[in-house]
Amino acid sequence: MKESILNEQILFNINKWGAIYQDDLINYLTIFNYNKKVSRIYIGRLSKKGLITKIPDVKNSQKLILIPNSSKTFYNSSEDSSVNTAYYAHDSITSGLCLDIGKHSSVADINSFHFNSEGFSNKGEIVPDAEIVFWRNNRTNITHGAIEIEINQKNKLKISNKLIHYSKNSHFSHVFYFFSNHSIARTYNLVLAETEHKFNDNNNYNFNKFIFLYRKADNLNLARLDSYKTLNTDSMNTFMDLLKQNNPKEK
Repeated sequence: MKESILNEQILFNINKWGAIYQDDLINYLTIFNYNKKVSRIYIGRLSKKGLITKIPDVKNSQKLILIPNSSKTFYNSSEDSSVNTAYYAHDSITSGLCLDIGKHSSVADINSFHFNSEGFSNKGEIVPDAEIVFWRNNRTNITHGAIEIEINQKNKLKISNKLIHYSKNSHFSHVFYFFSNHSIARTYNLVLAETEHKFNDNNNYNFNKFIFLYRKADNLNLARLDSYKTLNTDSMNTFMDLLKQNNPKEK
């Protein structure tokens, strides 16, 4: 019976997240008192049965990415295998970070939309890497936040267009950007300031909803929340402040 439950937990999470690092999933399962060694064995059995697939990370072959067979069609849409592997890595980072964030009791729900945006609650609008739902006012209300993971530098026009779209989207009270390094975070912050200046007199845009977080050092795990710090330390609405807002014991 316990074996069946563990298999269900493994398959449920891999199918939910689409792509996830094996070590991140095993660490997450310890919350439910599953031994790491046992979880690793069960994952291996599911892989041998063809229910899941193991893929080595492009930058570190020792790190294994787990995907459900149902996601292969989506990820293999590109003929360039290196592009597909980059998608695996990006989405595995998103999944691990979501699992870490979801441990906080002020998080009502958190979901990624890697290969299935149909479940996104705000259809017709921009689809983020993940959506987080916060409890508010002693769990009587909820607010929505978008999560974006940026590993590489992007074109400034593309950055600006996305910031504009988010700024006029009333569905999200906050937009959280997680950057792989400080340099990318600074670029986004500069583009945000320039873009905000252009729309300074238009009340239909809210540029105060953005919170930028960057990885503190290159050797830290991108899928761990404690690897990041906010770009503007004087901001009252930092990500951790929001997570702790309904949890006095976490302050």
